[in-house]
Amino acid sequence: AMQNIILSNYKFKMIYQQMIAMGIPIWDVFWLWLEMKMMEGRMAKAAGDWALKVVLAQQAIKFLKSSFLGSLLGHGQTQIGANVESPVDFERSKVIPFPMSFDSLKFDVQYFRNEEQDDTTHAATVSAHMGSSASMDDSK
Repeated sequence: AMQNIILSNYKFKMIYQQMIAMGIPIWDVFWLWLEMKMMEGRMAKAAGDWALKVVLAQQAIKFLKSSFLGSLLGHGQTQIGANVESPVDFERSKVIPFPMSFDSLKFDVQYFRNEEQDDTTHAATVSAHMGSSASMDDSK
């Protein structure tokens, strides 16, 4: 309900501003201004009602959590565990260090423009660059 009131108030404000911008005398749109002021009051009441419902709901949740589990276990809720179980059996697994893979990678960024070249020439240029940068030869 609060969201609908806010949306209606926004629409009324837009209509009011448009009517004023069109030069309609203020006394002819006074009824719209009054409705906007009443709607602001309804918005404030709806926001207060909503806040009260949130507080009551949170209190009810807290009560249910503590009383339900407390009655089942004879005390309040306790945490059983906080660690996630790993699917890896570390007793049977061996950790082997490997060299960093990025040590052997070469990064190359190239921008290609194709304004004055025909497609064949452009493709040959890109292909030549890709061939040279993808080679495994470290001398380049």
